[in-house]
Amino acid sequence: MGYASKAGRARTDPSNPEAFGVCQRCGIWHQLNDLQWQFEYIGRGLQNQNLLFCERCLDEPQPQLQARILPPDPVPVLNARPETFLIDEE
Repeated sequence: MGYASKAGRARTDPSNPEAFGVCQRCGIWHQLNDLQWQFEYIGRGLQNQNLLFCERCLDEPQPQLQARILPPDPVPVLNARPETFLIDEE
């Protein structure tokens, strides 16, 4: 049976002690295993920001920070002969 503590939302149980942790955004105490790592898109994948947040403070990774994958350039034309427009105007 868990007992409410003065530390915030952390629960204490003398028969089954668990570690506390502080949400790094709101500063409220929680069970350490209830806190989650914040991830953000960096380059082509997700990068751990090494910040522990509670469920209320945790942000979804922003998709606009993902790297854009551009299609390859078209194959060049060998021995291209561009039109000579200046000669046609005379």
